[in-house]
Amino acid sequence: MYRALRSPISVQVEMTQRCNSSCLHCYNHWRTGEANGWLDSPSILRIVKELATNDIFDVTITGGEPLLRPRETLSMSQLLQDAGINFSMNSNLRLLTPRLASALREAGLRTILTSFVSHDRRRHAQITQSSTSFDQVVRGIEVAKEHGLAVAANMVLSRINIADLRETARFLRTLGVENFCATKISPPSDLRNVEYLLLSREEVRQSLVTLVELESELGINVDILECYPLCLIKDGKRFPKFFRRSCVAGVSACTVGSDGTVRPCSHASQGYGNILHEHLEVIWRRMDDWRDGRYIPSMCKTCHHLPSCTGGCRIDACVHGGMNSLDPCAHPEDQGQIVYPERRPVLNAIAYQLPPFNSRTESFGRVIYSQKACFPVNDAGFKIIDGLRSQTFLLDGFDDKTRDFLQHLVMLGFASPAPQ
Repeated sequence: MYRALRSPISVQVEMTQRCNSSCLHCYNHWRTGEANGWLDSPSILRIVKELATNDIFDVTITGGEPLLRPRETLSMSQLLQDAGINFSMNSNLRLLTPRLASALREAGLRTILTSFVSHDRRRHAQITQSSTSFDQVVRGIEVAKEHGLAVAANMVLSRINIADLRETARFLRTLGVENFCATKISPPSDLRNVEYLLLSREEVRQSLVTLVELESELGINVDILECYPLCLIKDGKRFPKFFRRSCVAGVSACTVGSDGTVRPCSHASQGYGNILHEHLEVIWRRMDDWRDGRYIPSMCKTCHHLPSCTGGCRIDACVHGGMNSLDPCAHPEDQGQIVYPERRPVLNAIAYQLPPFNSRTESFGRVIYSQKACFPVNDAGFKIIDGLRSQTFLLDGFDDKTRDFLQHLVMLGFASPAPQ
């Protein structure tokens, strides 16, 4: 079903299983057990070597809470920077000090995604199960920004805090947060004690409406961090940015646990091998079950929107019995109401440019990766793209075939109008 890559494009690395919060919504599959594992220095060195050897484009340092292991997190950051691998960090920021923020910045870190579950101090404490978490996270955001680290915030939405969405975004805006995500709770694969937190389809869709309104009101960038079925979103003209997300678990991404176990994504519990004992490319090939379509629900397999949608989240689908069940937010009867986003206009008379990008070879040609887009091309397509690095160009300066290809890059959002 999916084009097989020789290795993942992006990888999440869990520095430790431990966390100084105990969020009610946490999807970590180990959370009810004793979480003591962490990556030591030899393991970190081995992992970064494997990531570099396999031409991984993007790494997220995460946990647990990575700042519970500050020395190891700094080491991982420095090694990734030395290897030329783009990376960011997920952290609740409760432990971020000015000294640590400065050291992380020097080690190459530029962006942090933090979790912020409510503007209401008591509700924040209720969800994180920590009376000090609110003030610590707020201070962490301030420290990060003071040291040149960009902070994005994600609000995990549940029945407890769904009513706080609008005011939480407004509060974070006063702290200087310009990138705000609000993502429905994703339960652990065994559904331990979280059913009472789950949102209805209607509540999830209304959260998208609220996000779009907040984007206009506050002048911020909004998004979601999980893939929602298109038959939930439906209106691509109203929600264009939410349409672009699809499940990449085992397709272009994976997670390395703090014991070295490689999983399709951070939500999944099943491991396919250990990067501390095997090469990543060998483990990656074992994930064919995530690429051959066997986990796609039968009702989704006949839907012509499947290539864009991928059927939602396979771990969330366990709510309905198993990974090949329907995503709880899916409603196949609504597929006839799906409207795609409007295509970007392509103008022959204006100058375009390409963003900085990386590429790597694949059996079919190349994969192009940038902050704007990631896509496959054949050798002829790569030759065109490579020849246009750091240049501006007019579409009408090329033959018909090349112009069609460049128009496709514009519609992908990879090529954009050059500054006047």
